[in-house]
Amino acid sequence: MRGLGVEIVVGDVVTGENLHGRERDLNVLWDRIRRNSILLSSPRRFGKTSLVREMQHNPRHGLQVVYMDVEGVGSADEFVLKLAGKMDRPYRQRVLDRLAGAGKSVEEIGAYGFTARLRESKQNWREKGSKMLEAIKDQVVVLDELPMFLLALERKSLDVGEFMAWLREVRQEHGVRFILCGSVGIDGVLERCGLGNSINDLERIEVQPFDAETSLDMVDKILDKYEIVRADDQAKTIADMGAGVPYFLQLVLRQVIDETDYGRMELTGDVVEKVYKEAVWGDKGRKYFAWYRDRLAVEFQSESRRRAAESILDSVATGRCAERDLKTAFHNEAQDDEPAEFECTINKLKGGFYIKGGPSYEFATKILRDWWARERGLDAGL
Repeated sequence: MRGLGVEIVVGDVVTGENLHGRERDLNVLWDRIRRNSILLSSPRRFGKTSLVREMQHNPRHGLQVVYMDVEGVGSADEFVLKLAGKMDRPYRQRVLDRLAGAGKSVEEIGAYGFTARLRESKQNWREKGSKMLEAIKDQVVVLDELPMFLLALERKSLDVGEFMAWLREVRQEHGVRFILCGSVGIDGVLERCGLGNSINDLERIEVQPFDAETSLDMVDKILDKYEIVRADDQAKTIADMGAGVPYFLQLVLRQVIDETDYGRMELTGDVVEKVYKEAVWGDKGRKYFAWYRDRLAVEFQSESRRRAAESILDSVATGRCAERDLKTAFHNEAQDDEPAEFECTINKLKGGFYIKGGPSYEFATKILRDWWARERGLDAGL
């Protein structure tokens, strides 16, 4: 590495100097969380986890941030115990005192003993969770990948409604501030369970792609850092490849660094073309993009709906498509003429950053389009 500044970080959380171009987003989050809880959403790899981790590492306004990734948590009881493990000593003591009852105090016996006491407590998960969150209501609680947790509850036939009602209760009656994060659309999960109103008190913030200027600035800084010689238009070409998505930009730039032997070779047009193909078609690129394929099975749990969504993407991968053509592709797979179902599918694909437009549609980014076409064996003029 040469000097300081923005680093190449592919697929991991970035904070500090590496969190490029997100100062405005941070300012908005800190301003809004002082007044209200937030629903923070974006497609995966846009940087929302990096934003909340930066809030955790560099707090403002006297507010501390408790961060918990709830993907993989299997029940409300497990949720409460895992959140308990995130608490610092003074807050654990407050919870123990509340569990002991009025006028009593329990001496804290360390983090392991604290979790054991919670597990053994006679109160149910709602009571334990409420007492715990009351103890940290002067902090901000971040629940990352909340839709994945709700889907896990749904698959186990556990009561999603009870959990969401409780979460709303602790926000509104106990004053606990939350940032609820999700890559998979939480609205679809809750609407399927008839719980759309359970989050209507939240302020919605969506993490957007970088604009062209921010993307180019990031590319220039990293190319300068590695002393990579290039023509004036090549940095813009690389920035355009990334389509404003930090993850895509880092993926392409990582390949640029490798192909130029860490700046020992000049960046030529042939190298740029090779870099793009490797980012889209190479083993590393295919691994990084696979989430977009796998996510369809989460968003569309019915096999016919998933195939219908894939058929829409297949159509759009060959070029801009009129809505009537996509309706035909949808119907052929879903066997459903209900307009609301088609609209719901289109909205999920737009919200997931697969496609954009209306009434005609195209892929949201060329790099994702080319990867999809390659994966599906389509002739998309690559």
